[in-house]
Amino acid sequence: MDLKQLHELRNSLRNLKVRKLEKEHKIRELTEQVATKKARDMAGLKQRRLDLLNDKDLRARHNITNQKDWKVKINTQLTKDAESTIERKYVETEDIISAMQEDISFIRIKQADMEWELRIELAFVEAGYVLSKQHAINKETEQIRA
Repeated sequence: MDLKQLHELRNSLRNLKVRKLEKEHKIRELTEQVATKKARDMAGLKQRRLDLLNDKDLRARHNITNQKDWKVKINTQLTKDAESTIERKYVETEDIISAMQEDISFIRIKQADMEWELRIELAFVEAGYVLSKQHAINKETEQIRA
């Protein structure tokens, strides 16, 4: 392997590291966004449930007189679809995050392989340099002796 190929390998390794860091940053960003938005959406749902719980006219239209039964109906029927929608929306985002984490795992493996390849090639280049330098010294020594 010549120096140009070693340089290209080093650049590929650098690009791989940058790609890994970008994905890690994106995961952190997405995780923070998801947590914030999910908390906000769930707080809105909780507020909506409280508003429904306090709506006595709506409770009367559903022919429910018991506050406890009304709360159960709100949680299991009236707002269940909204809760499912919120959960589904964030499960999809979590799947994207999981896929990105898998990509990072593959990048780490490839990065380790490239680092070892670069180390081995550099060791060969250094050994070749040392041998060529030693050969030059031996030639000079022979010329001095002659």
